[in-house]
Amino acid sequence: MPSSRSSRCRRWWQMLYAPTSTTQTGSDTNQHLGKEVDMTTEGIEAVFLETHNWGRAAKFFQALGFELEFSTDHNSGQLRNGSGPYVFIAEVPEDRQPGVQIVLNVANVDAVTIDPSVEVVTPFEDTHYGTREMTVRDPDGRIWSLQAPVQN
Repeated sequence: MPSSRSSRCRRWWQMLYAPTSTTQTGSDTNQHLGKEVDMTTEGIEAVFLETHNWGRAAKFFQALGFELEFSTDHNSGQLRNGSGPYVFIAEVPEDRQPGVQIVLNVANVDAVTIDPSVEVVTPFEDTHYGTREMTVRDPDGRIWSLQAPVQN
């Protein structure tokens, strides 16, 4: 059975290639739990990187000073350089073009509302690895992931 961290790569692959949704509109996008708030992120949390060769990609980042935090049993793993964003690398089949996704950090999902100009692909959902994630599409069609800790 893969670790809860190991399934992270499968989840973001699905988000990267998710179908286009309609932009949220209406009063529900301007209020969350009955209060008006602005959406803010706290910078880059991570870079999700696909590769055709996990071992070669991991060695490349290690040569740049990144340290392996963990690896999975299905050719993926997480590296970090100091206290900066982590890099999660996942191997994909040769017939698929490797992708990259930037993950933005959100401190408190309960204080977030989405401006009507932001297209929501998937709303915040709890993940099995201890975060809540949402995906949005920018004006050029790129998918961005927003990640927050689960609030208890």
